[in-house]
Amino acid sequence: MNVRTALRRILAMIPALIGASIIAFALGVVAPGDPAYMALSQSATGEPRPEAVQELRAEWGLDDPVPIQYVKWVGRVLQGDLGVSYYTGSPVTEELMQRLPATLNLALVATAMAVMVGISTGVLSAVLSGGALDGALRVSTVFLASLPGFLVGLILILVFAEILGIMPTSGYGTWKHTVLPAVALATGPTAQLLRVTRTQMIDVLGQDYMRTARAKGLAQSMVVLQHGLRNTLINTLTVVGLYLAAILGGAAIIETVFAWPGIGRLAVDSITRRDYPVVQGFVLLAAGIYVLVNFVVDVLYSVIDPRVRAGE
Repeated sequence: MNVRTALRRILAMIPALIGASIIAFALGVVAPGDPAYMALSQSATGEPRPEAVQELRAEWGLDDPVPIQYVKWVGRVLQGDLGVSYYTGSPVTEELMQRLPATLNLALVATAMAVMVGISTGVLSAVLSGGALDGALRVSTVFLASLPGFLVGLILILVFAEILGIMPTSGYGTWKHTVLPAVALATGPTAQLLRVTRTQMIDVLGQDYMRTARAKGLAQSMVVLQHGLRNTLINTLTVVGLYLAAILGGAAIIETVFAWPGIGRLAVDSITRRDYPVVQGFVLLAAGIYVLVNFVVDVLYSVIDPRVRAGE
């Protein structure tokens, strides 16, 4: 990717981030309840005094018109300040950064599982297209893709933690704690990757250059992996990038099921507590990660496929 193309892609990210900031800010504005009243209610034993509520609203700038609040909030965000948690009183940026490594760990392990299993089984299904194993894999794909992640998580807990007793049900710190939530997160993406890879490989295997490679006497494994798989990676990479971004931003349910101390669980807890600055920070961070991952995927396009560089 040349510099001009990279700059054009970066500029295209700006409207998406502005839209995400508007949505994130709106969540705190339209949400029910008075943040100042709720914060004082949590810290006081009785009913908060109206004067104290009004003073706190003025301190937080909640008495300003909504457009003014948004401009001030964006100004703080650009300086890395996402506000202060109503519940803990800690900076939101600090709380998110403390939880982000756990979510990154889980997301990367789940993505690696999905890539290894989904692509390998997709290639195998394409090579054996029409056979019994191909049929079994296709049925499994439909079944696994239809299962919600939280249900997969509950099934895994029941089987491997409660019945077999070989995996912990919750916690964080060792590889055993990572396995079950990562498998639960990877199940859906694995099924989708299998389907995408199979479809692309079947199309590639029927191309003229593949028949030419076989006619030259190349081994079947080399034909499939070197000539076939590489030509499917563009579409597969798109799916991988989208799922990695979705896993980072949407792991909230799985993290809650397994008591995983990531940003997703923090967001769920903050919604319950009506801790809107944390929710706003989570939405903005998730959107930023999604946009960044898509930019990285665009860069990788030009690395994998020379035709993309030529098109630029």
